[in-house]
Amino acid sequence: MQRLFFFYIILNLFFSIKIFAQNKSDQIILIQLKTNKHLIEYYTENGESEKALEEELKQQKINEQIIKTFEKNWDLCPVYFFYSEDTNAILEEEFDILFKNIEKNKLKENELNKLNDNFIIAYFGNTQGRLHFHALVLTDSKMKQLKKPNTRYVRTYNGLGFLKRSTEKVIEILEKKILFNKK
Repeated sequence: MQRLFFFYIILNLFFSIKIFAQNKSDQIILIQLKTNKHLIEYYTENGESEKALEEELKQQKINEQIIKTFEKNWDLCPVYFFYSEDTNAILEEEFDILFKNIEKNKLKENELNKLNDNFIIAYFGNTQGRLHFHALVLTDSKMKQLKKPNTRYVRTYNGLGFLKRSTEKVIEILEKKILFNKK
């Protein structure tokens, strides 16, 4: 019985990998990275430069972790990054501020051309709608949360102690949800 179960798991894994390879998405994901610019400016204006620097370094570390996790674990579709202070530029389709890796390399011309209404925006923050909870939220190109049957978010359980999911786990779940919705 154990051998049969093991065989079933291996067979299922094989077909999942095959389906994944065939279903690479043409969609592009733009990840909004927070800067906490307002909080940092508040600390600076009130003479609390140490707190401002601490907050800036903390947010940089979080952003680097997000970028590195996508670089390491994501190959479903292209992922590019931008900072929250540049959101209006993205909404106005000014894509020259996008970058694609931890070295902040700019996009090439052919990558920029593929963005025309072929992207979704994702961010770590509160969901839109009646219930608000922390998640990796997927939105359309106008920052409106996606509707069912699309993948709309992945909960982080931020603030719930031992239930809190790591960035790696959230991104892994996102990939599984997107693949499941494609079937």
